[in-house]
Amino acid sequence: IYRMRKGRLESLTKDHTVIAELKSMASMYEEDFASLKGKLTRAVGTEPLVKPSISSSDVLIGDIYFICSDGLSD
Repeated sequence: IYRMRKGRLESLTKDHTVIAELKSMASMYEEDFASLKGKLTRAVGTEPLVKPSISSSDVLIGDIYFICSDGLSD
């Protein structure tokens, strides 16, 4: 989920992809990511139970929200 507020785009959630997890651990170099593109670590329908990510935030007049699947922003 992304939010546009006062001209600033902000990611409110994190991608559940192999690349996003490796980047957060800084365990690989950028050039090593190509073969992992599109590999999800969490998805509805792949396991009997999927732990959702839950958070809350104030909604202000003028906020725009964009909901997309993991990996859209590369």
